[in-house]
Amino acid sequence: MPVTTKLPVATVLQRYAAGATAAQLGQQFNCSKPTILKCLHRNAADVRRACIKPLARIEQNRTDILARYAAGSSMNEIAVKHGCSEWVIKDRLHDWHAPVRRTGPKRIHACDEHFFADIDTEEKAYWLGFLFADGSVGQYGAGNYHVRIELASVDRAHLLKFAEAIRLRDIVHEGHAGKSVYVNVCSVAMYRNLCALGCISRKTYGCCTPKLHPDLYRHFYRGLVDGDGSLYLDSGSWCFAAVGSPSFIADFQQWLMRHAKLRKTKQQQYGSVAAIRYGGNRQLKRIARLLYQDAAVYLDRKYAQACTILKLRTAFQYVVNK
Repeated sequence: MPVTTKLPVATVLQRYAAGATAAQLGQQFNCSKPTILKCLHRNAADVRRACIKPLARIEQNRTDILARYAAGSSMNEIAVKHGCSEWVIKDRLHDWHAPVRRTGPKRIHACDEHFFADIDTEEKAYWLGFLFADGSVGQYGAGNYHVRIELASVDRAHLLKFAEAIRLRDIVHEGHAGKSVYVNVCSVAMYRNLCALGCISRKTYGCCTPKLHPDLYRHFYRGLVDGDGSLYLDSGSWCFAAVGSPSFIADFQQWLMRHAKLRKTKQQQYGSVAAIRYGGNRQLKRIARLLYQDAAVYLDRKYAQACTILKLRTAFQYVVNK
């Protein structure tokens, strides 16, 4: 005979076997977790080991969770089944790149939230590099995850290119009394995809080079230069500069040395930020040719500077490594 008589023992045993935790059952039946465990032990239930880490158990049941969610089960229903919180299920679904259903109001401005899920085109690689340089990813105080680009108003056309790339229309806003323009996308999926690629909050101090197809790095680095690089004249000679975390800048310099035949220069340190600088018209021609020749996506004014460096008016006619 069961010792614990005030509980509906059969219901407790049935729901525990179905996946509910002792803590959840305690809340449901208005008693403590130890009371539920005592009920389970004295009725010879197969009590799950508490030492099994919840996240490891969730990973073991990944196939079942994805199948149930795809079939229409809610996150809460799946959480009860697998003995965890709804937030754990939500985080895992995002980590597994599952198409998560929105639980709040419908998105007013639709966009391609999974644009950065797979970097497989020039356009995606370019905008990833641009976000590394001049983007902001993070979380507002209210908990909303955001991806934001803010530029000077003179570069409004470039911001419209980004909005078009991610299929976001008619929401380029003005800031700083019309001196700047910005796009702000609230999307957990886009935020997580960018973080997985190394585009994180305070990325200037701790970002790392993402793993891309070798052919896409020139587009990625062009986006970086358009966002946070410099092409400028110094005493009649063209110069190039780029800044970032020491490891990121070291990778960029190694890439330039391999593909533009540049010599290694000493990194300049500014606190936790590193910078590289190259000068001379010959070296700048090789850099401009490598980054901008035959490019389909670019910042117009940087492209114009590259054309000037190569002494061309409208389009590139040089052959790489000529």
